[in-house]
Amino acid sequence: MDEVFHFRLIFYKFLNSQDLANAGVPDIRLLLKECLNQCIGRVNNLGSTNLSSTIVGVLLAMPDLEQGFLPKDCLQSKERTIGTENGDQVPLVMLSAKIFDKLLDSDSRMEASVAMMALDFVDQESVEVTKQKELSLAECGDILKKSCTSENHDLSALEKHRHIFRSLLYNLRYCLHPFPKQKAAKIVTDTLNKYLTIENSIVPLEDKVSIVEMYIEWAEMEKRVYLRQSLEARLMALQVDNCNYSPALELGTKLLRELRKLDDKALLMEIQLLESKAYFSVKNVAKSRAALTSARTTANAIYCPPKIQAALDLQSGILHAEERDFKTSFSYFFEAFEGFDSFGDKIHAGLGLKYMLLAKIMMGNSSEVDGLLSGKLTLNYLSNEILAMQAVAKASSERSLAKFKQTLVQYESYLGADTIIKTHLETLYDDLLEKNLCKIIEPYSIVEISHVALLIDLPVDLVEHKLSKMILDKTFHGILDQGNGNLIVFDESEADRTYEAALDTFSQMGEVVNSLYTKAKRLT
Repeated sequence: MDEVFHFRLIFYKFLNSQDLANAGVPDIRLLLKECLNQCIGRVNNLGSTNLSSTIVGVLLAMPDLEQGFLPKDCLQSKERTIGTENGDQVPLVMLSAKIFDKLLDSDSRMEASVAMMALDFVDQESVEVTKQKELSLAECGDILKKSCTSENHDLSALEKHRHIFRSLLYNLRYCLHPFPKQKAAKIVTDTLNKYLTIENSIVPLEDKVSIVEMYIEWAEMEKRVYLRQSLEARLMALQVDNCNYSPALELGTKLLRELRKLDDKALLMEIQLLESKAYFSVKNVAKSRAALTSARTTANAIYCPPKIQAALDLQSGILHAEERDFKTSFSYFFEAFEGFDSFGDKIHAGLGLKYMLLAKIMMGNSSEVDGLLSGKLTLNYLSNEILAMQAVAKASSERSLAKFKQTLVQYESYLGADTIIKTHLETLYDDLLEKNLCKIIEPYSIVEISHVALLIDLPVDLVEHKLSKMILDKTFHGILDQGNGNLIVFDESEADRTYEAALDTFSQMGEVVNSLYTKAKRLT
């Protein structure tokens, strides 16, 4: 106890020094570092592994310090001494009030927030202090998430905040031992959710994946099965977003096997939905539909949160659109849009609205797009992606191939990023091309392919390839005279019904013979 008491005295002296009262932020850092060196020197000389949590908190507040500054066993120690001789929390409260409040200026607010989180001053018997630390964690995560947005145009500050957030997550594992397992799991998931929902342009997907994998390893070491499974579900979602479909499906198969044994239907439903998305992305529509059907069956057996229900509706609409049932897909997209909008999830609600417009365009109801966007509910979602879809609808309604192609080129950055939109618009372009070609060749019985290409303003090779495909698909009757570069169009002849009549006669004769055989068998 003597070494702990002397250790506290060093901080008392530091906190009450005149230098601290007049020091700026850089000076405070130097004073802290000097004080920490003295404290760590005393701890090491005395051979103690009970490093005060105050040191850990200050070090985590200074991410520019080297990671090797602390002995590894000190960070992993769960028996950290707190308080003074009388067992009170005065030194740490003073540390919060005198040091970190002084750090709360425009340049060091994030460091102060991380430090407030990192202070491991929790006595397991003190509910009030535990609650205060939990609130500090939540506030710290909220501040960091708010700072790591695209609205922050200061790149150096943005990089610093991102680094601090990662440092927070890296060291959070060492501050959870006083909490019950359920509370610790909630703190981990809440803090991770704040980090994972930051835009990918600020925090790359690779960084998010590495953080989640780190916590999965930690959960396995701590034997926290439910936390590990929920983290693996997040990892699977990140892998799907990062187009790593094979690892995602392997992880999904493993999780499905475990969750069926545990009968965790809520997480099982999420995994089945992710599996459906992954299978759809690798063009296995049959397995994607089967996984979605399983997810809906599971959802019917439990209470399904509206946000998950909206995600199920969105995936259902995507699959129906793949089967060209755009009327049904529009209904699902509308349900998904309303579900996400009710939760204030503007990203997914905007995605649902974009797919609604796609369904209208693919149904040939492009004229209804403007009316749909003028509604009170949709006015808040007029982003560049929505305006791009509106331009596509206008070009589609005019049946102008040139304008449609020009629109696709103009808004390529918004339309080409979404593979679902891109695929369906390519199909729409092919349909529009076929209709324009049919309209051009309709007056002719024989026409030069080069002339058709000139009228439609496309390369001759492309037009020739498309015409040959249309002939094979029996869109019209004709042949290509490639020697002369002509297209010969035939009038559509009436189908010869002779063969159908002959087959029908044979079928009826077969029934007569079978009837006679049955009657003859009865006589014998």
